[in-house]
Amino acid sequence: IERQRMLIKSQSLTPDLKVLPRTLAFIHPGISYSFDNIRWGYTGPINGNRSIASLQYFPKMSSNPTDYFVAQSDIRNYFRFFKRYTLAWRVSAGSALGNNQEKIPYRFLVGGDNFNLLPRINFDNRTGRLIDNYHSSIDDHLRGFDYLDFAGQNKFVTNLDWRFPLIERLDIGWPIRVPFRDIQGVLIADYGGAWSRGNPLESMGL
Repeated sequence: IERQRMLIKSQSLTPDLKVLPRTLAFIHPGISYSFDNIRWGYTGPINGNRSIASLQYFPKMSSNPTDYFVAQSDIRNYFRFFKRYTLAWRVSAGSALGNNQEKIPYRFLVGGDNFNLLPRINFDNRTGRLIDNYHSSIDDHLRGFDYLDFAGQNKFVTNLDWRFPLIERLDIGWPIRVPFRDIQGVLIADYGGAWSRGNPLESMGL
């Protein structure tokens, strides 16, 4: 059982504009199962399976408007070919469910690296309240989108990587000798998103 206590300093201002701290308590029992037989190479996993599934219960409290369950799973498989190539496949899904779906504060925030020099964050999906940030989880594996680009009570993300040797050996001789060895290349394809209601396909990105 995990018991969390948070100090919220964004509420309860006094007349002289000093902040009065509030302490909010959360209790949410959970259970999880994990499996890992990964074999590692120079740059990451090259063969095997890694997976985890979890179920958490958030009871109704003064700091939580309704009781609900959160179920999540993450499965990653790595297939090695010809001792030099690896196909990596990941599937991750999650859902927050309860009797009063409208009051569930939990949200999945999905996004990833947009391949810009400076990463961008979709701040429209952040409320700025610490209590809302606590009732959320971030999946940043949806590459090609801004961080936190999708938000909702459900999520689905799948990733496919083809990893291969790009440059085995490259020597630069001038002005100083610089050797490069075992530079790897990768082709990627990601699909996923997050949603609360309506057609899930309308809240997905590729």
